[in-house]
Amino acid sequence: MNIKQGYIYLVKYNPSQNGIKKIRPSLIIQNNYLNEVLDTIITIPLSSLKKKRPDYQIKIQAPFLKKESYILTELITSITKNRIKKELGKIPQSDFEKVIQTLEYIVQKT
Repeated sequence: MNIKQGYIYLVKYNPSQNGIKKIRPSLIIQNNYLNEVLDTIITIPLSSLKKKRPDYQIKIQAPFLKKESYILTELITSITKNRIKKELGKIPQSDFEKVIQTLEYIVQKT
C-alpha cells in the first residue's frame, strides 16, 4: 500500500495503543519519503466526539467520513505499517495546514 501524507486511513489500534482503541480513521502526517523507507508511520487519530481541550482539535468534514470528526492533535502517535487497513481519502490542504500549525504550537519551546 502506498501510504501518503495528508490522507486519512483506517488504522487498527487493537490492542490499545497510547489510550487509543479500536479501528478508527487516522491522518498520516509523516512525509512521503519516510512513509516509504520506515516501518513506522506518524499518525493522528480522529474521533467523532469533541474532547475536553478543543483548542488542540481540528474539526473536519469529508465525504469519506461517516460523521463530523475531530483530528486529535494531542494524540500524535507512531504505528507500524501493518496497522493501516484502508485508505479513506485526502483532506483539504487548508485543513492539513491547520494541523501543522497546531502541532507547531504544541511542540514550541516555552
